[in-house]
Amino acid sequence: MVLKSGSVYFLLTSQAARWFPSQAAYATSTSMLGPWFAATGLGNGSTFGGQNADVRSFAGARWYGQHSLPRPSRCGAIGRDDGALWLPVLFDPAKREARLDCYSRYTVDLKTGTLGLPLRLNLAAGRPGTTSSTAPGSSPDNANEGDYRTEWVAASPAFPAWWMVDLGAPKHISEVDISWWIRKGSEARYVYAIETSSDGVHFRTLERLDNPFYGFTVDKPDVTARYVRIRLTGATMANSARNWYVPPLIDVRIFS
Repeated sequence: MVLKSGSVYFLLTSQAARWFPSQAAYATSTSMLGPWFAATGLGNGSTFGGQNADVRSFAGARWYGQHSLPRPSRCGAIGRDDGALWLPVLFDPAKREARLDCYSRYTVDLKTGTLGLPLRLNLAAGRPGTTSSTAPGSSPDNANEGDYRTEWVAASPAFPAWWMVDLGAPKHISEVDISWWIRKGSEARYVYAIETSSDGVHFRTLERLDNPFYGFTVDKPDVTARYVRIRLTGATMANSARNWYVPPLIDVRIFS
């Protein structure tokens, strides 16, 4: 699909990956005839569990619809008429950038098009991280810098492995959003646990051994803690008996 913001055209695309979600992308141009700038990733590696489907406008505001897998809603709004997952897509024609993020809730005035996003602070952003190990060229900071294009990878390809962030002081935690590495055509669901602690020694565990989601998960632990540790214990391949996935984290966001 093609949209225009200011003097810039945005071409939004999706990729085919059987029936599983994959990375969306966008390219920009000041003319429909080109030249077009190379495609850039839009959202995370699984487009938060959907695929490009439609864009609708309300009083000039644009809304991005995705065909979604049959599952409970984890972000955005599920349209009652078409079953699509609706998320706001933000365009910046001056920078020729588009941004798509997951919001568990938001508001939109259908008459004015005014978008109301939640005032939420990512408690993990910029905070120091530690890991069980880190591969050369990777960094613990890659998992909480708010960039879906970078990743932390463990030095050993074998499970288990862990990544931990120090929030600086005990904070109330009501939501943990994790973007996982995903390879289109060879998807896997990660088996993991979220562990929280006030002293970095004694941990409380929220197990997710039954995780059914590919590429993106949302957990709501409702705890107060200073340390949050993501323990990766395995991955279950969707279409192959051979498991070649390794322990990585693309992006971790923690909200109160």
